[in-house]
Amino acid sequence: VRAANTAWSPQFSAQADVTNSHTPPVRTFDSQSGLISRQRSAAAAIDQLLPWGSSYSVEWDAARRSGNDALARLNPQYSTGVSVTFTQHLLRGLRIDEARANWLISRKGQTVSEAELASAVAETTRRVLQAYWSWVHAREYLAVERQSLALAEGFLRDDRERAALGKIAAVEVVEVEAEVARRSDVIVSATKDVANAEDRVRLLIFAPLDPEQHLSLVPPPNFAKEDIAVGQPEE
Repeated sequence: VRAANTAWSPQFSAQADVTNSHTPPVRTFDSQSGLISRQRSAAAAIDQLLPWGSSYSVEWDAARRSGNDALARLNPQYSTGVSVTFTQHLLRGLRIDEARANWLISRKGQTVSEAELASAVAETTRRVLQAYWSWVHAREYLAVERQSLALAEGFLRDDRERAALGKIAAVEVVEVEAEVARRSDVIVSATKDVANAEDRVRLLIFAPLDPEQHLSLVPPPNFAKEDIAVGQPEE
């Protein structure tokens, strides 16, 4: 859009010339060394295309002429001039022209880019929230499984004491031992799931070269699900 706006920026130009000429004497009153003339001139102009299709230009020029011509009335001789031109289209280019068309196309492109940016932000936010809550779920699941393992180990100790006293059969102790081993395997798998979920969150919220990418993620203190609104992840 900024590039399209440059079509309506004023343009300034300037020029300076110096001319020296030496002509051999051809007239009676000419100097023996010939006619020598010097001219110094300068010109400047500014023109601009206006956003509604009109255009204007202002030109200024000046010159100074001097020499050794004996018949010249003025020596040196100065001249200057200024011209102002304003152009307004009546039919062609009145409602639309190339500059305005390019500007409208740029504005449409800007709108599309803003929509794509908003879509990318929404998609990134969704992915971060999904990864974050998956990580929270994995941590909560691991905590529950650890509690279950602690309960199973407590039952195993009680059953071993009762089996030693002959109150229960030894096969029941074996069943509890198998349950403890199964829950230990579940904890190993749940620990792996927590680490994988943490890695996914870290990859989404940290840059690849960020030193904090390798830090362990820690939930906020007194964490509660209702503290974070959907679509507004806690910083």
